[in-house]
Amino acid sequence: MPFAIGISVVPVLRFVLLNAVSAIVWAGVVAGGGYLFGNALEALLGNIRHYEKILFVVVALAGAFVWVIHLYRRRRNKVRGATDIKGQGGV
Repeated sequence: MPFAIGISVVPVLRFVLLNAVSAIVWAGVVAGGGYLFGNALEALLGNIRHYEKILFVVVALAGAFVWVIHLYRRRRNKVRGATDIKGQGGV
């Protein structure tokens, strides 16, 4: 519990040294893990650049489809609301 050592009666110099050592160890572990995970992911996925463009197009088309459906429903609801107000009873 790092906060416990910070609020306890530990000399400042000892706290700073422990904090620095733990920060160096933490940074090394995280950087090393990221490096190893990145290599493993690259080996697992292979040539991902080929699929990036296809994935981008699929996501863009899906977003455009959702946007068109949203516009269609909004316009349909506006028309229904206008006919309801006039008393014509839209379906």
